[in-house]
Amino acid sequence: MEQQGLIPIDVAFTSILSACNHAENIEEGYDYFNLMKDQYGIQPSIEHYNCMVDLFGRAGNLDIAVAMIKKVPISDYLPIWISLLGACQKWRNVKLGLLAFENVVCWKKNHAAAYVCMGNIYAMKEEENNI
Repeated sequence: MEQQGLIPIDVAFTSILSACNHAENIEEGYDYFNLMKDQYGIQPSIEHYNCMVDLFGRAGNLDIAVAMIKKVPISDYLPIWISLLGACQKWRNVKLGLLAFENVVCWKKNHAAAYVCMGNIYAMKEEENNI
């Protein structure tokens, strides 16, 4: 885009961050997130933060994912908590999983996937403890 003289817009960065997420390219994703803010003056949207939470969460950097959530201007954005809950399932983190689960059900009490995910976290942790 830059070579063509085009200035990227926020939606372009959402796509870039999502691509970095699915390619598990943490450093590049974080670089683009900062470039978006610092070079182009684009304020991160809730979708950008969600991409970053998912990116760090999938990579096992749960503390950084939680730090990103704390920067989000809207605390009741359900997808961001679901992203964290999914990462906690992957990494079997009961403590953060419970935090994410509580936030999901706070905003949507009957979110069946959240209950399943939290149940899986407990079951995998129990299985891990019995080995």
